[in-house]
Formats: sequence, structure tokens, C-alpha cells
Amino acid sequence: MIEITKKIPAFIQNNCDLFQPLLKLVTPFFEDDATEVKEEKGIIVAIKDDLTRKEPYQNNTYSYLKLEEISPQEFHVYMSQTQKKTSENQLRSSEIQTVFANYYVDSDELVHEEKQEQHICDQETEDYLGFLFRTIDAKKTDTVYQQNQLIKKEIYYGDKTESFPYLHQALQNSYPTENDYFIQITCPFYDITHSISDGVYIRKLYDVVEGEKFFLTSNDNVDSKLNVVNENQLVPIDLPTWNRSLGVVTKS
Repeated sequence: MIEITKKIPAFIQNNCDLFQPLLKLVTPFFEDDATEVKEEKGIIVAIKDDLTRKEPYQNNTYSYLKLEEISPQEFHVYMSQTQKKTSENQLRSSEIQTVFANYYVDSDELVHEEKQEQHICDQETEDYLGFLFRTIDAKKTDTVYQQNQLIKKEIYYGDKTESFPYLHQALQNSYPTENDYFIQITCPFYDITHSISDGVYIRKLYDVVEGEKFFLTSNDNVDSKLNVVNENQLVPIDLPTWNRSLGVVTKS
């Protein structure tokens, strides 16, 4: 049994907002006796494979975790879980959850967490037996901490739909490739928040019709995760004001 806490860099362990969610994510892999764990040159790989050589392929799972210490100031996490299902009317489906997280300390001693998450659902329908319809929900989150205090948060999210004619191949090839961990779609919606001494600035794109909206609120009106406490205290601002809050110099 690997003592996983000793494998996570100190700059993550010293930040509870990063360390506790990460520990919750990876611990189940090492608590299951059916998981095969390999460790070599700073890389830990944990696999629980209930798909290989199992027929039918449905109603089985495959779990993968890779922890890689790039340096004492950078750490990568790859996690995926595949679940094969058969509905009551014998329609087949596959769900894959992928997470890629990059933790690092930059030259200004700021701690960053860049996380990409995808929920990939492949589903057969009664009208198109043998065809696979794939929906992808993607979310990308970038957070920045200064002395363990969250000072910037960016969230991007979006979705798309695809179709494939060869369902049998998709059923058997459910192991995510390296590219599957990185968001493959342009995320069209976002919420960007950053905190400086004179207040908290927020930039949102709710939908294409409404367009962008910019707000300012007091530092007292957000919690430790930069979530707004009282929406009624948001003050609309314009794009030049937002840019000035970022230190962006624009021509007059």
C-alpha cells in the first residue's frame, strides 16, 4: 500500500483547498485490493480493469489513475473511469469521466490549479441500433492562490454531440487516450473572477444572445472560493474598467 500523501508535493499539501479534494479523488484507487499499482521514477499508475477479456463488455468498469511529479513545483494528475451499461430494453451505453489536473508554482510564487474535466456518454437508441451517439460535457477550471488565498478563478464550460457508425468498436475500446484528457471542444461559456485590493471583478458570458457582462463587488461579498454571496450587490461595469482591473493598458 502506497502512502499517497507522501507522494503529493508540499506546495499542494500546504493548501487545504487543493489538497483535500485531490486526496478525495485519488484515495479510492488505493483502497481497493483489485487495483493494480505500479510506481517508477516519480510516476504512479493505478488501474482497476473489469473490461479486459470480459464478455459481454457491458456492465463492467475500467478505472485509471496516473500521478506524475514533473518537479517539486509541478504535479500532474490523470484520472478516468469507464462504465459500461445495458438498459432494461437492451440498449447499450458507455460513460467515461476524465480529469486532467496540472498543479504548479510560477515565478511569482503563485500556486495554480488547471483542471480539465469531461463527461463522455456514448449511447445507442432504438431508432439507430448499432450507431453510437456521443455527447460530451466539458469543464475547464483555472484557479490561482496567493499565500493559500484564492485570488483568481476562471471557469469555462460547453458541450457537443457526435455520432459513430461502429458501435462494437467503441464498446471494446474504452480506454481513454492521452488526448481524451484534454478538452477537445471550444468552451463557449465562462465565468472569470479575480480579487484585488479595491474589490472583486467578475466577467461572465451567460449565452450568445445576452453576450458578456461585467460586474464589480466588494471583497466582503464573496466567500473563500470567490463565490458571490449577494447577487444584489453586483455593480455593472464596462470593458475598459475590467481591463484596468487586470492592469491592461489600452489606447485612449
